Amino acid sequence: MSGKVIDAIDQVRGLIEVLENTQPRPAFILIDIEGVNLSRNGLIAIIQVLIPPKKKWYSWWTSMY
Repeated sequence: MSGKVIDAIDQVRGLIEVLENTQPRPAFILIDIEGVNLSRNGLIAIIQVLIPPKKKWYSWWTSMY
């Protein structure tokens, strides 16, 4: 399994393209979100996405403060 750390908007666009082209449709993805007080008013710190058919994961850090 390979992975990629995303640190630019263009890379997020690339991830969206990967998701749009993943077979079978609809794509099966796993999402993990880490942060502080994750709710309506919480802050997201890390988002991780796993795309099982491609055996590839993506991870990016957000600006919390």
